Amino acid sequence: MATHDSMETTAGSLALLESRVPGDAHVVSLLRQAGAVIIGKANVSEWMAVRSEIASAGYSARGGQTRNPYDLSSSPFGSSSGSAVAVASNMVPLSVGTDTDGSIIGPASINGVVGIKPTIGLTSRRGVIPLSRHMDSVGLFARTVADAMHGLNVIAKHDPHDRPVDLPKPEREDNYGVFLASKETLRGAKFGLPGRRCWNLIPVAQRYMTRTLVSLLQEEGARLYEINLDSLANDRIALDGKWNWKRGPPQRSEFTVVKVDAYNEIKAYLSELSDTDIRSVEDIIRFNDEHTEEEGANPGDHPAFASGQVNSSPISCRFMGSNHHQDNLREIAETKGFEGYPIICIPLGVGTNGLPFSLSVQGTAWSEGKLIKWASAIEHLLSQPPIRRPKPLYKNDLAENIPIFNNHEA
Repeated sequence: MATHDSMETTAGSLALLESRVPGDAHVVSLLRQAGAVIIGKANVSEWMAVRSEIASAGYSARGGQTRNPYDLSSSPFGSSSGSAVAVASNMVPLSVGTDTDGSIIGPASINGVVGIKPTIGLTSRRGVIPLSRHMDSVGLFARTVADAMHGLNVIAKHDPHDRPVDLPKPEREDNYGVFLASKETLRGAKFGLPGRRCWNLIPVAQRYMTRTLVSLLQEEGARLYEINLDSLANDRIALDGKWNWKRGPPQRSEFTVVKVDAYNEIKAYLSELSDTDIRSVEDIIRFNDEHTEEEGANPGDHPAFASGQVNSSPISCRFMGSNHHQDNLREIAETKGFEGYPIICIPLGVGTNGLPFSLSVQGTAWSEGKLIKWASAIEHLLSQPPIRRPKPLYKNDLAENIPIFNNHEA
């Protein structure tokens, strides 16, 4: 995300060191105008995790390996890893990240913070290193829904120079704060809940806390309806947990959209930079091939590959599906990425492996106000025992491993 100051804008790549951006990203300008102090850049999965098929989530040549503050030997998810970790570690109250296919919701969930991925087009993407104009969205991480709401009030402003989107004209609110609600507003609310897939696949500890939440919601007068998404799940998720983003006709699959968009839009972004010779995806690949020792990669790695944004390697995808039990999260976050719809996740608890997991609240286009209402009401409901998020303990603080979704949870 471009900042027109002494900080570098590199997407975690050494190829863009010392390059100069033409100005602040639009959302950065809005934050500065509102009085925010930009204290630093957070680490990311390099090139938004489309850098290589063999990589760890949260790793970049520029920033090294981001680690989960609950357990430093475990993955922080990606690609907006550092933004989530900065909030979870109490370094900042608010951070900004980008989401193409789960890159806000994934890190927010596993680092125990609130994440908001807005409808595509609600927030400007101008000045943000792109992947796909059809799927990129700028969102927020915070410790509470209210904090995230304040950030959304600032950055959800019209930008006539933003890349066009395929959704209708955005329906922005002047003040999302009016939607903040208490648990009492849950009476009569109706929620859809993933059915058999949810209960059959999540670990025992998560299942217990989820059922506890369901009981609390029902005690407050909310109505919950189980909805089975078996056909969607079977089509989109393989047995190893890997997201099938080649589903559908080749010319319309998610893989094709991101691959074609990234190739063209990264080139357009690079054309606006000064003090650099990197002007295309081919230049990036050439740089990586010529600097394998510094970049830590295999020659020939291509920044558009089939295993997805959230986790960079097929190995990590399989670990997540079979060991970390996060395949439902992938289904939800990545479906919403492709649709362009908003999603908010709030911390729900911590599993027996010591890592957080979250509840996601989802809606249709431009429903951020409603999502803030229900997320804040549920957050209020969860503010007292039996469910409360503990603070990060920084376990295994001397860890030097590559944290790929380990720590099997029963």
